[in-house]
Amino acid sequence: MGDTERIVWGTKWCGAGNKAANESDLGWFSKLDSCCRTHDHCDNIGSGETKYGLTNTGTYTMMNCECEDAFKQCLRDVHGTLEGPAAAAVRKTYFDLYGNGCYNVKCSSAGRSARSMECPNVVATYTGESGIGSWLANKLG
Repeated sequence: MGDTERIVWGTKWCGAGNKAANESDLGWFSKLDSCCRTHDHCDNIGSGETKYGLTNTGTYTMMNCECEDAFKQCLRDVHGTLEGPAAAAVRKTYFDLYGNGCYNVKCSSAGRSARSMECPNVVATYTGESGIGSWLANKLG
């Protein structure tokens, strides 16, 4: 199945990849789609990639925890007879079933100048998986 076939109905940005013609192209569920579009542009570490000293050994893209928190809140703020339940379904699927975990970025004090706010040594820590897959692995492992 191609990436555009795994996009949530009524959206162009929710799912694997996107099928939008441009940045302002949103689907019928425009508020939900806006949440997904913003999330798609968040700081992330792709599968097999290393960033901030953290290597993503998982199958899926690992997202920055601040982005994950903002995405969850954005989905909670979507209301409407059809769009509200669609946003709730995306939230449940993404966070409760998929639950890939996320990473927090902080500045290591090593090499930091007292005069400057710049951080020459950014490091990340992984939170661990949080979805049902993690729970099953712990129960069956």
